[in-house]
Amino acid sequence: MRHYLNTTLKGKKDSRGLDHYSVYIMFSVQRQTFKIKSRIFNKRITKDKFNRLNSSKNQYIAKDEKIIQDCIEASSLNGLLDIDQFKNLYTKKCTSIKSWLSNEIIQEQKRLNDDFFYGSEIDDDMDEPSVVKELEHLYGINKRTALHYLEHYSMNHNDSFDKYLLVHDWQSESLRDRFILFLRNSGGIPDEHEKLVLFIDSLTLII
Repeated sequence: MRHYLNTTLKGKKDSRGLDHYSVYIMFSVQRQTFKIKSRIFNKRITKDKFNRLNSSKNQYIAKDEKIIQDCIEASSLNGLLDIDQFKNLYTKKCTSIKSWLSNEIIQEQKRLNDDFFYGSEIDDDMDEPSVVKELEHLYGINKRTALHYLEHYSMNHNDSFDKYLLVHDWQSESLRDRFILFLRNSGGIPDEHEKLVLFIDSLTLII
């Protein structure tokens, strides 16, 4: 498995005229070689910057390789990789719970604005409860409250990869336990929010 810059695709020039390229990963399973775009390196970078990162074997490369390896194992049967299942799982595992939930709130506000300006009757799906709303009702947790806790954790872990709150780390790297311990050390969780972690658990299943 190795990361590389996909220079076969046209780069994007910055203000200094330097070309920036997307980072890809190449890996092999049972003599089949696959190439996919990295979701951890989701910004284009220059050749010089990539060479510096790659030579130092930094935490982003290590994290990406760990997630990919986990996804390969979960998406393989009898040594054969289901590449579609792998891509879907890789996308999910690299998703930030905090960013995903924040986007859900933004989209909800957009739907409310559209409803106000254009009328709810233009979309029959408007009145259908979303899965997130059903989870809110089930656990008695408002998504904005959950986002507040996630953002508080992220701000206090700005010097570690935990700040991103990836689905992979929540499910596979004990981030869930570290989150609970942090809340306990920060004064605990009020009784009305006792099902917060269960709510987040369920979010990671639908992302």
